[in-house]
Amino acid sequence: MASNVGNQFIATGGRLKVGGGNHERIEAIEEETREKVMEALRTQFPPEFLNRVDEDILFRNLDREQIEGIVEIQLTQLQRQFNNLGVQLKLTEAARKQLAEEGYDPVYGARPLKRVIQQRLQNQLATEMLGGKLGSRGLVRVDYHDGKFRFEMDSEIKQPLTETKRPAKQDRTRGPV
Repeated sequence: MASNVGNQFIATGGRLKVGGGNHERIEAIEEETREKVMEALRTQFPPEFLNRVDEDILFRNLDREQIEGIVEIQLTQLQRQFNNLGVQLKLTEAARKQLAEEGYDPVYGARPLKRVIQQRLQNQLATEMLGGKLGSRGLVRVDYHDGKFRFEMDSEIKQPLTETKRPAKQDRTRGPV
């Protein structure tokens, strides 16, 4: 379970203290910030509910670099879906940066990113494929310019990229043909 209750305290005063040894790095929210967040939880949720929570873990807000890493993870998952359809996606750096920009929200973390990828990329791509503007198989290049994501099908690819041609089996019972 995750909650953004008390996130405003982490965003404004949650500097990290870093310590540890033997190649171990421990990051912890300052105690004052932790207390403010826990008080916010106690005002938001009844004690009966909080008593059922085994552990409270506070996370710092994601930064833009981390969101860019999450973009790559989400695109890998999306690529797997399209591979099953015989479509390979190739995004330009501009498209990747725009997804990270639109999906970045210091308050809500990575949650908006998934919606941005679905609405701005996945839905648009599916609409263009179903509408016949793009072929149903091959390499689709995705770029971002002039405020829009642009999709272009590589016309040289005729077969689905997920299929590989296998050599025909030889019939060894009849000998050479």
